Amino acid sequence: YRDLYDSAPDMIISADVETGLIVDHNRTTNLTLGYEPSELKKMRVLDLCYPSDRPKGNSILRRFRDVGTVVDARVKFVTKNGSSIDASINVTAIRDQSGNILRSISTIRDVSERVETEKVLGFARQMDSENRELVRLNEMRSEFLSRVSHELRTPLTALLAFSSILAKDRTGTLT
Repeated sequence: YRDLYDSAPDMIISADVETGLIVDHNRTTNLTLGYEPSELKKMRVLDLCYPSDRPKGNSILRRFRDVGTVVDARVKFVTKNGSSIDASINVTAIRDQSGNILRSISTIRDVSERVETEKVLGFARQMDSENRELVRLNEMRSEFLSRVSHELRTPLTALLAFSSILAKDRTGTLT
């Protein structure tokens, strides 16, 4: 069982419900976050939340305490070197025979690449929308210039012809 636990591709963390202290974790947690096992054993789960995401972490913790489960909650985790990872967290309760929650067990997936891809796709969609608007505006500009050109050319042609006639017959009167 321990080999499977340690070699799981996602981080797995178990924490005491009362204190929030990490009581167990797998090797993937060490490798992903960069902390030594002895360091993690002294930390609370909320300590792993990126400082700006700690309110989110508290909200997830409250939801877990209220319901006993959390599914696909998103929060940023901080690594030992100070960088962040986007994480998707699923939490379930380990209960005693009376149904009281003893501790949590969480699977945490690094979804940083997915989040970055979603941002790039969102940007691409925005650029596509803006490009379509530019094409529409360019078509409107072309149509406007075509109409203005036509509206100006028709009277100007008559004026040019009339001025040509007048220029040839300089001796006549203009009335």
